[in-house]
Amino acid sequence: MDTTILRTYSLIADAAMILIVALLFILIIQASRRFNYHANEIREAGERIVGATVSIRMLQTILRRSAGRSISPHLTVARSSQ
Repeated sequence: MDTTILRTYSLIADAAMILIVALLFILIIQASRRFNYHANEIREAGERIVGATVSIRMLQTILRRSAGRSISPHLTVARSSQ
């Protein structure tokens, strides 16, 4: 085997390795984008849960403060047992 053939095989092997590494980088980038998308979905769901929890806590506080007081002439807030 002379040096020209050896260099040609070496260049072909190097090119194949570069293509494989590039493909792996592309796959890693795609996986990270999917992961980021799902992480954002989880974060948004958590924010909705927190928003609902805050609303429930505020409503409970309002009901506790107004328990037994008349809201209007026709309505009275009942006391809640806790």
